[in-house]
Amino acid sequence: MSTASTATWIAAARLRTLPAAVVPVVVGTACAAASGRVAWGPALAALGGALAIQIGTNFANDVFDAERVGWGVSQRCMAIARTAFMGSA
Repeated sequence: MSTASTATWIAAARLRTLPAAVVPVVVGTACAAASGRVAWGPALAALGGALAIQIGTNFANDVFDAERVGWGVSQRCMAIARTAFMGSA
């Protein structure tokens, strides 16, 4: 089994998609702040959960793309996804 570098994991996480996870949590927290009742623990937990879901979805998408389309789409991202989820590159 091959090992992937940190840079490969970060590339596979597709950081440019993370605002899609962050914005709804920030808006919800801002609405709570406007009412004067922010619960920071749950807000931070929601942010962490939203980020984890987004990154996990990106990894899963790469796995399914590799299965459906093959290696021509994005070899670097699919290699990390295959290693992480299927045990082989």
